[in-house]
Amino acid sequence: MNNTDFSTREYTYPALAKIALLIIVPIVLVAIFLSSGENLLLALALAAIFGGIFLFAFSQMTGKIRVEPTGLVLTRPLREEVSLSWQEIASVSSNWTDTSIRVKDAMGGRKIVFTLMLNGFQEVVDEIYTHRPDLFAVAPGQEFGVGALRWLQVAFLALLLLLFVYVSFFTDNSESSWLGLIFLGIMGISLASFIFVRPFKITFEHDRMLVKAVIGTREIERNSILDTHLTVTGGRNRTLLVRVYYHDAAAGKDNHVDLTGFACGSPCLYGTIRSWSGNTLKDKLSAYKEAFSL
Repeated sequence: MNNTDFSTREYTYPALAKIALLIIVPIVLVAIFLSSGENLLLALALAAIFGGIFLFAFSQMTGKIRVEPTGLVLTRPLREEVSLSWQEIASVSSNWTDTSIRVKDAMGGRKIVFTLMLNGFQEVVDEIYTHRPDLFAVAPGQEFGVGALRWLQVAFLALLLLLFVYVSFFTDNSESSWLGLIFLGIMGISLASFIFVRPFKITFEHDRMLVKAVIGTREIERNSILDTHLTVTGGRNRTLLVRVYYHDAAAGKDNHVDLTGFACGSPCLYGTIRSWSGNTLKDKLSAYKEAFSL
């Protein structure tokens, strides 16, 4: 992030990520042609697919997001600048993998897209929420459920579990069988935790939020929410996580719940919980700063 002046901030993508892409692309293309043998058409098709994917990813990383007092601006080399004032923003949404966020105007003609690889991703989301909290308003009774990504993750874990079942019970190698049983236990616990413990539905009521999992439901009172964080986790394989801190009156202590994989997208869920609770520490601090500046 580079400060261009006191009130304008510019956010860029990591230089190392761009360099890595430039190194990976020729290696992958060479590997495709060397492994294809005499099937030139197949090699060209695979090269076109992977080349297109890498080119798209690299073009996204050349973009810059500028946060100005009047709105958001997206700049890219050889492309026209896209600008949206705060009041022109009509919708905020995430892609199905929860790795990027799209900010659009009412007609959908102007669109600003940035991914969680952007340095300061959370800060840009906070700016959108601060200027347009109305975009995240929620009505009593509204529900948010998990998206396709969660079910794909469950299917992947289930396939791994079946693989280890096969290794454990249908191979003659005793060493492989023992290793299979060990991994089978680990995968079984992981799959059970993933399915039964992770929240799969959130219901907003007037004075409480119901966080539902297969094995139980947490009831979080509106006035018990202390803070809400949007966090990028996972190192190179980045994922988004919404962590809600609240006071658990029954347990007599502060607690938290982690929310991820919802169809609305983590940035939208983060803004919705902040908008619904209306009394997080960040909101109080923001209100204090605004009052102090006046």
